[in-house]
Amino acid sequence: MVSVEIDKSHAQAELFTIGQVSTLTKIPVATLRKYIKRYKSFIPVVRGARNVSLFSDESIRQFVVIKSLSAQRLKQAHIKEVLRGQTNDTTGQGESDSENHDSKRGLVVHGQSRQQDHLSGQVQEIKQLHLDLLEVVKVIQEENQSLRSENSTLKKKTEENQSRSVELLNKLWELENQVDNLQSGQGFWATIKRWMGLS
Repeated sequence: MVSVEIDKSHAQAELFTIGQVSTLTKIPVATLRKYIKRYKSFIPVVRGARNVSLFSDESIRQFVVIKSLSAQRLKQAHIKEVLRGQTNDTTGQGESDSENHDSKRGLVVHGQSRQQDHLSGQVQEIKQLHLDLLEVVKVIQEENQSLRSENSTLKKKTEENQSRSVELLNKLWELENQVDNLQSGQGFWATIKRWMGLS
């Protein structure tokens, strides 16, 4: 792995931590470390304060290339051949290096812009979801209040029906007693009439 200390030329260029590289390229940190281990001679690494690994735009481009080639299920040896060919092609380019650097920097900035737009869209979706949930909660509360009101009305009607049922039972018992009394009275007078020979 190509590793150098920070000098003036590196200080002027923007460098990225492995976490930032992961965010920009959408490649997990664990995968980036695997790429660094396998293709260390093709990925420039700058050592920063406290020996922190920092990566330039060139390193980011290499990571993206490796990711693309790996997605095509190329073997490690073939990927190294492609990276080696790119390294040879860039030898002695002179002024084109500056243009390539600007182009790669533009890709990084564009990637950051797309990421910000994506995050902004997600925030808006979360806000809308929150509003929708509030509406659902409001509807549930209103339905719950309506059910409570209906339950109270049903409970009141049930108590009224129970009270009327008790009243009806009492009246029924009174009628049964009256019928029993009438039947007892009729039997008494019939006996008297038989004794008196009137029947």
